[in-house]
Amino acid sequence: MERVTTKQAASELEMDLDTLQFLMRENRLPIGHAIKKKGKKRFSYYIYRGLLDQYKEFLSGHTEWDRNTILYGTPEVKP
Repeated sequence: MERVTTKQAASELEMDLDTLQFLMRENRLPIGHAIKKKGKKRFSYYIYRGLLDQYKEFLSGHTEWDRNTILYGTPEVKP
C-alpha cells in the first residue's frame, strides 16, 4: 500500500501539520496509524494513500466511509 507523508496529507486535507498529528494520535483521523514505540519519545505516522483518498471523498460527500473495504477488501458488516 502506498504511503503518504504527514506534510502531504495535511496539505491535501487543508489542515495544519500539528492538527493532523494530534488527530491521528487521538485516533480521530482514519487515514492511517500513529504509533509510539516503547522507550521512544516521538510518534511514527503511517498514512496510506487509499485511506486518505477515500476519506477525502467522504468529506466531499461523494461516498460513504468504509475503512474495511480499503484495508481488507471486504465491506464493513453492519448489524
